[in-house]
Amino acid sequence: MHRQTIILGGGLSGMVAALAVQAQGQLATLIEVKRRLGGAQHSLARDGFIFDDGSMAFAPWRDEVALELLRRLGLPPEQTLFDLETGGQAFRQGSAVLLEAIERQLSLPRLMRMAVSSVGEIEGGLLGVCLENGLTLSCERLILALPARQAGRVLAGYQDEAARLLLDYRYDSLQRLSLGYSQAPRLLSRDDLPEDMGYVAVHSTRQRCPKGGALLQVVLRLDVQRASGQALLERVCQELGLPLPDAWHAATWETADAITPYEPRFAERLARLRACLPPRLALVGSDYVLPPSRHLHLPLLDARLALAWSQAHRVAAI
Repeated sequence: MHRQTIILGGGLSGMVAALAVQAQGQLATLIEVKRRLGGAQHSLARDGFIFDDGSMAFAPWRDEVALELLRRLGLPPEQTLFDLETGGQAFRQGSAVLLEAIERQLSLPRLMRMAVSSVGEIEGGLLGVCLENGLTLSCERLILALPARQAGRVLAGYQDEAARLLLDYRYDSLQRLSLGYSQAPRLLSRDDLPEDMGYVAVHSTRQRCPKGGALLQVVLRLDVQRASGQALLERVCQELGLPLPDAWHAATWETADAITPYEPRFAERLARLRACLPPRLALVGSDYVLPPSRHLHLPLLDARLALAWSQAHRVAAI
């Protein structure tokens, strides 16, 4: 099977890249290893609260490309986003509203629950994408919307220098614990977090919950085997001096927070990485965006969307 463009990875960046390629009228296919699109950006409603699997809070949206994309999706920023009381912005209806808006507009073919083992050049100057079921797809352009280490494994043997740089990425394994209180006299802030106990951030708001209540999302750097589920909930509530919540949700992502982008000279490393790749191959995703201050711990979601959109347009134009 031949496609002009193949997008590997159906997380948020892959979905945006697929939408951009689709807008160019190209024959393309999106490949995703999971049962659903969206990656970590997933939301669920429970007992009057709207929880996010991924980050609830993002740095304020300023990138015009990303803001215009929201408008194209029927999500005007002034109606879709709100300012959190503890800093940053969040989606009024949960981050899934963004995924749903993109998916409604996506019409290109998708291969779901399909893993890719490697990519490389094949005859005729085409790129080959080898699936783990033994099938090989050919394409003229390739977009990798994958975490760095996964992209490195796929590129090994084809672009070895790029693979080396990607496989070197380091991550924090974070747990995000969301707590919903129907009645809450005050909101928590970063100042309420115990020192040296694995806490990274806390975001809280009185929106996305019943009137008079509060929604908190606590981010922890913690070994999943040591505490998870009910045990983690009880431990966090005890340490923060909180009662058990009326509703809660926990999510763990091993590649949720890349450490490497915060290291010195990351911009040079990223430039070297991109210089290793042929023009018809693009890398998109949160691992390839210059981060804000680590102290803020607010992902640059607008920059991530803008990167996926612009890189997909660049590759499609070749």
